[in-house]
Parts: sequence; structure tokens; C-alpha cells
Amino acid sequence: MNGFRGAVMKRHKALDMSGLFNHKLIYKELPKSGEYGLDNICILKEDFKLDGERLIDGVRFNFCVGEQTDNMICSGQSLAVNEAADKLYFAGFAYWGDSCEKFEIVYEDGETENAEIALLDWSHGMQEGIRMRFFTRSGSLKTAGICISSGRLIHLVYFHRFEYIVKKGKKIREIIFPDNMFMHIFATTIETNGED
Repeated sequence: MNGFRGAVMKRHKALDMSGLFNHKLIYKELPKSGEYGLDNICILKEDFKLDGERLIDGVRFNFCVGEQTDNMICSGQSLAVNEAADKLYFAGFAYWGDSCEKFEIVYEDGETENAEIALLDWSHGMQEGIRMRFFTRSGSLKTAGICISSGRLIHLVYFHRFEYIVKKGKKIREIIFPDNMFMHIFATTIETNGED
């Protein structure tokens, strides 16, 4: 008998968020005039190490760096899923402080699940000393990548990966993101568990 029979296989699918992107942070070169990025701070494409498909802690994400926009400032957008999922993963950061907000999972049958997403500020990584109540009750949070900013202020920019365990094993119709202009999401991935 095969010792691997019945092993649980994790499958990841990066969801296409490009239609929801409403903000630009990644630039080929520093803009010469006008407002840009976050308070005239941006990331140059050559410094952005997460462009394209990336494996972060075993989870496959797809970061889409386009000409116009590359991330979503959360303002209640709805992302179509149309698949069952056991976990949801979000990659991004908060701006102007650590943040935790409610989001909603809408299932195919119309039932909803209220959930929380937590993201740390882009100015720091996940550290042992961070013990905020919402980071321990809503899911798993890790620092996913680091790069350097350009523009008005040069500092390290930390991208974070948040993992949420879905409570119901049903097909998800959509995810409704929070209404928080300080949460920036660059990629979303679903995970399903199935037997080999």
C-alpha cells in the first residue's frame, strides 16, 4: 500500500484583482511633478521584489504591477471568487498605523460570514513584541517581503501576508473588502485542501 494515499494536498489559486486596483505605488522612475504614491513616497519597480508570481511561505501570490494601478485602497470593493476555499490569503499593508477591519464572505447560497483582516503598517515588520488583540483572534499575520521606498522619504517598506481560515466549507461567491482607505491590498489567494 502506498504510504502517501489519502494525503491532503493544498492547492493555491491567485485571484485576479487587477479590476479592483485604484491606486499606484510602483513606478518605473520617480515622477517629476504632481502628487504620487503615498504622500509622494513610492517604490521604484527595480526595488520591488514581489513583482509577478511569487511563493511566500508556501503560498502562491500574483502581484500585478501595471502602468496605471498596482494595488487596491480598500473601499468596500467586491472580488468574485466562485470557488470553495478553506483559507484566504491577503498580501499588502496598512498606512498610517496597524489596522484591523471587518470583511464579508458571501457564499453561493447567499449566506454570509463576517471575518476580520489585520495588516501592519508598511513601516515595520511583524515582531515578537507586537501583541495586539486583533492579531491573535482573527488569523495569522507574517511579514512577506521588504523593499526600499523612494521619493519624499526613503525607508524600508514591509509587505505583510494575512491568513484567514474560512469557517464554512461551501462555494464562495464573493469577498467584500472593508471600507478603509488606509488598507492597501496587492494580491489575494485562496487555498483548498483535497485528497491526492
